[in-house]
Amino acid sequence: MQPTANTTASSRKRVLIAEDNEDISIIFSYALNQKFEVETAANGKEALAMIERDSPDLLVLDINMPYVSGIDVLHSLREHQTKHPMKIIVATGNAIAATDPIMEYADMTLVKPISPYQLARLAERLLA
Repeated sequence: MQPTANTTASSRKRVLIAEDNEDISIIFSYALNQKFEVETAANGKEALAMIERDSPDLLVLDINMPYVSGIDVLHSLREHQTKHPMKIIVATGNAIAATDPIMEYADMTLVKPISPYQLARLAERLLA
């Protein structure tokens, strides 16, 4: 019996990209779509709602987003870490924000610009 397209797609690891810059979100999605099932959120509030509905295997999280910041998302996830276990890559354009103590909760913190190739390879390593 051959797997259906739905079975194949659902067996892929899931990645949620929380990024308010649409161009960066598209680039990250393209880089990760080859190996993963990718969803996007345009802000932290949307990301938290999507995580609550169905936790991804990996969250790629921007820090400076409207409504709910990436730092607030990290605080919320830390409080509920047993409910939402996932790997987290923080991507920020602010090197100072990368030193915030909450970043210790992330598996990896990257300072933008990030090459799409680098992001894809790091995601593969984290989800291996």
